Amino acid sequence: MNLIPLSLTYNNESLQDGVGAQVLRIVTLRALSDYYHLGYAHSGISKLTVTQLDPAQTTKEITDYISYLNEHFSFESTKQENFDQIYDVYNLSHRDLIRYSLRALISRKRILLRVTVPFYVTNKNPKIFESASKFLPEIAKKTPNDKFKIVIHFRAGANPEHIDPGKTEARFISIDYFEKVVFKIMGKYQNDELDLCLLTDAPLEPFNYSPPVAQLELWAKAGYQVKNGSIEIRALDLEGSGISRIPGFRVVHGGDPIEALKEMSTADFLIMSRSTLSFLGALLNKSGEIIYPPRFGSEPLAGWIAGEDYVESI
Repeated sequence: MNLIPLSLTYNNESLQDGVGAQVLRIVTLRALSDYYHLGYAHSGISKLTVTQLDPAQTTKEITDYISYLNEHFSFESTKQENFDQIYDVYNLSHRDLIRYSLRALISRKRILLRVTVPFYVTNKNPKIFESASKFLPEIAKKTPNDKFKIVIHFRAGANPEHIDPGKTEARFISIDYFEKVVFKIMGKYQNDELDLCLLTDAPLEPFNYSPPVAQLELWAKAGYQVKNGSIEIRALDLEGSGISRIPGFRVVHGGDPIEALKEMSTADFLIMSRSTLSFLGALLNKSGEIIYPPRFGSEPLAGWIAGEDYVESI
């Protein structure tokens, strides 16, 4: 029962972003509302930034894919009534929650907070994500006949050396790190029937990517060089990596992010990258071991394993 007449919703017009970032914001707000006994008004994705190997590139494809995403990640609203006051909060904090909760109680007004980024609160208290398991859909199921499955989410980005604005380090992590983790897992869990899946946004060959014209400015603001309407995309030789000789190894280059999440959610071991899509895949994984990367940027959940510690463990 929600005793405080305050509700949360995702501000889907404030910041255009990719699949992982936006779905994770929606999931986080649903978990926040449950954890703090607040109302929740569902708001799905309304616009989407696509990257070089995404399946949707034209205006119609993007529109259709947004509908597809919203079908998969739609949560029931707990509050249907009209709101007396609506406020926009870009980066939600605990102070905001206290401030607007008190305002709602004292004024006896039904208040809706339209939130863009809710992660400051969950980074302070990762236990909030425990509520997410109640609402997250089971997008794929393991079967008794499935092979022992290790999934690597290897985020390369358009340029592995690229540093996002406001950051001091690239999100890219060398394949060497993932190889060490895989070999450590295989040393502990001998299994003849192995499915070793590497999911990546890196192409097989370098190419010049022409994003939708309306999104060129977003790439430029992110610090990428746009020449004649296109961006140079780097390639990495992942098929020739040290783990490529392991039987059962396969690489998935790009494709549908939902399909990537299905792979991550059914992994016996998920080796994450510094990525919101990795984080979402880890939340969807209900039974596997989750290994998070060094200098992750988000607080890990209880039970998740630090990759560096895992590699060095006896």
